[in-house]
Amino acid sequence: MFQNAIAKCEKANIVLKFSGARQCMKARTGRCDGRKPYGATEDEQAIISRMKELRAPAMAFDPNTHSWQALAWFRRESNSETLCMK
Repeated sequence: MFQNAIAKCEKANIVLKFSGARQCMKARTGRCDGRKPYGATEDEQAIISRMKELRAPAMAFDPNTHSWQALAWFRRESNSETLCMK
C-alpha cells in the first residue's frame, strides 16, 4: 500500500517534468512531438528544389478548361530521374 502511493507520486513527478520539458522545447523550436516535416534533411531539400525547377516551366493554367496543363510531362520528367521520395 505504501509502495503504491510512492509509485503514484513518482509517476506524477515524472509526468510533470516531461510535460514541462515538451512545453519548453515547443516554445523554443516551435515543434516537439510527431514526425519531422518533409524537407528536414538536405537530401529532401534537394528533391524539393528539383521539383520546383521542373514545375516552373511545366505549369500553366488554362482558363478555358479550368485545369493545369502539362502535368503528364511533369510526372514523366520526375519519374525518369532517380529521385528517391518517401
